Amino acid sequence: MKVYHVFVFQEHRPGCGLDFTPFEQIVTLLSVVRHKTLNPTIPIHLLTDLRSYEIFKSMGIDKLYDKVEYDFFNDYPSDRISNIFWASPKIWATKKLKAPFMIIDMDLILHKKYSYFHDYDFVGLHRESPTHYATPYNISIPNNFKWTFDEIQSFSKTFPINGCLTYWGNNDLKNSFVNRYFELVFDNPGELYISNFDEMRKFDYINQYPVQLFAEQWLMAAKINEYKKTHPDLKWKCMLDIVYTMGGFISEKTETSKTEFYMDEAAYHLWGSKNYYYLESTDPKYISTKNMLINDGMYLLNQYNKKHLYIDLYYEYINKLH
Repeated sequence: MKVYHVFVFQEHRPGCGLDFTPFEQIVTLLSVVRHKTLNPTIPIHLLTDLRSYEIFKSMGIDKLYDKVEYDFFNDYPSDRISNIFWASPKIWATKKLKAPFMIIDMDLILHKKYSYFHDYDFVGLHRESPTHYATPYNISIPNNFKWTFDEIQSFSKTFPINGCLTYWGNNDLKNSFVNRYFELVFDNPGELYISNFDEMRKFDYINQYPVQLFAEQWLMAAKINEYKKTHPDLKWKCMLDIVYTMGGFISEKTETSKTEFYMDEAAYHLWGSKNYYYLESTDPKYISTKNMLINDGMYLLNQYNKKHLYIDLYYEYINKLH
């Protein structure tokens, strides 16, 4: 069992492009520290490419990991994958790795021990409303690709699963998803056939990246649903009983909503807040993110019995904040 961060710098990365902001640097460090605190016997590796490795090395991030594999993507077929599908390096890593393993985004701090996951075939973070996604009927598909009846039925019966955390304990299940993902993505321009997309974005009705979200997160849920039909003993869950919508998070149990949800007890996900780094230092969003990373960051470091290995790098990142 290993845990992985997976990251390849891409000019078209949502929000930050080739930047890796100090907010991201701090959360990456805390993500590794928290894992090592709770799961000291389970290695955490960084999977990346050579260009990204050199960027991370210049920041000292390479020092965080038990191992950095910078040749992992030498076989990545970038010539067949549109920039629309910007999360594909993570899915490529999922395809190559053998279960059991877990991939967590570098901007996610997970407060769970491995024992929480190990009896399951799959664990995701939380569900999402499909209303802000593309659908199988309004995106382009490659030549000779066709959705099956069971897949369409599975889309109609599932909510997408947020992919910032994926634990895979079942290789057959994993392969059913990743193989279909690349059948969809290879040689696909990733076009979206919605004539009023700009109007939908204006009213915050649809996500900015609906095609990638559909191909990754809704397809993953659909393939799990389809797999369970022939494998009724399949065990899977989402860690949080919440549903993300464009208006915020909704509890699956109470239908109450929050415009902000930090998942304090289970996890912290920086996600869009990484872009708050570009705001003025007096902006409330910048101030709240900065203060949280400083105060909560030191709390998490103090819980780690080897914090001396990371404290200097932590202060180096903190000192980059304005």
